[in-house]
Amino acid sequence: MAGGYTRERARLTADHVRRARSMIAGGRIEGRGVEWGDTACVGLTLRVTPQAATWYLRGRVSTVRLGSADALTVAAAREAATRARLDLKGGRDPKLDLRVFEHAMAATGDPEAAADAAWPEEVAVPSDEERRRRGPWQWHDLVDLFLEHKARTLTPSYVRQYASYLRHPQYDRLRHVLVRDLGPEILQEIRDDIVEANSLSAAARCVRQGKEMMEWAWANHSGRSGLSKARDRWPMWRDQWNVTYAPGKRAHTPTLPELGRTLALAERHRSLGQTEHATGAGALAMLWFVVLTGQRTGQVAGTTPGQVSDLDAEAGAPGLGWRAVAWEGPAMKSRRAHLLPLPPEAWAALRRVSGAKDAAWLFPSKRGEGTCPRAP
Repeated sequence: MAGGYTRERARLTADHVRRARSMIAGGRIEGRGVEWGDTACVGLTLRVTPQAATWYLRGRVSTVRLGSADALTVAAAREAATRARLDLKGGRDPKLDLRVFEHAMAATGDPEAAADAAWPEEVAVPSDEERRRRGPWQWHDLVDLFLEHKARTLTPSYVRQYASYLRHPQYDRLRHVLVRDLGPEILQEIRDDIVEANSLSAAARCVRQGKEMMEWAWANHSGRSGLSKARDRWPMWRDQWNVTYAPGKRAHTPTLPELGRTLALAERHRSLGQTEHATGAGALAMLWFVVLTGQRTGQVAGTTPGQVSDLDAEAGAPGLGWRAVAWEGPAMKSRRAHLLPLPPEAWAALRRVSGAKDAAWLFPSKRGEGTCPRAP
């Protein structure tokens, strides 16, 4: 028993449909009824209750009604199940097309004619340029046009951030899906897949930028995008496409083993997600510097090569190869200038991971000029 129904599996035939009608007519249905699963079509189920026999497509998260057994033959039910499964996989709601198919089958009894009515073949495929100009947009049209819009107000580095979120690999399945056909189910599924593949924070960023993109299309291009004719209640993403996430804060003084483990992980795993947050050489060198010296990250980020000089024996160096990094007093929130000696081993460790030569900053950003000294 499952949900009150007796479950059986078999390769369904017209005999099962006749048997169902006989059981209903003779009042021989026990309990809520029986469900026969079709071994020839995954998920296809004939549900027989005291009142009716109905075809359904059972999935992992939802069950979709395909039509009455009075209208759909076994072959037609398999066709409807296949079409519905493809629609669900592509993020489209199959309910309207299934109703058309059922009504056409009831009226004509011709599966081919009913399929043409429910799922007509497109004769002409518009070009990308024509579709974007007139609509309705596909998902990749919306992404491309939104990024073009953001490029007019944001720096290239920030546009690349938006692109990394909106072109996350988990969104690939939506590439050719019409925006108007999107439903909360597929968007929530993609969100969950990003959490599983990457992290909760990555999913939060992807969803946040996706919602901003939807708001832009809804407010400015509801006609061309097709959202004005969407099947679902729009703007559904505001209530039904969310991530509960907030970055946490911890008051903790790291131990030496923890610092060593952090350095080892940062070097070995430069990127654990499909976003722009990969660790660049400059950031890795800065991490080494902060661990070795305990200096303030804000001041370290803005350090230039000109602030580094050799430290000789006359200046108090205990041996060869010592360096010194100097900061003006205000930079260190002090009235006095600050001079930090670095032993040869520390300097060698920094140069090994940095790889920077003739850069404007001691720890240059992978994003290029314009982001230092605030965020190298």
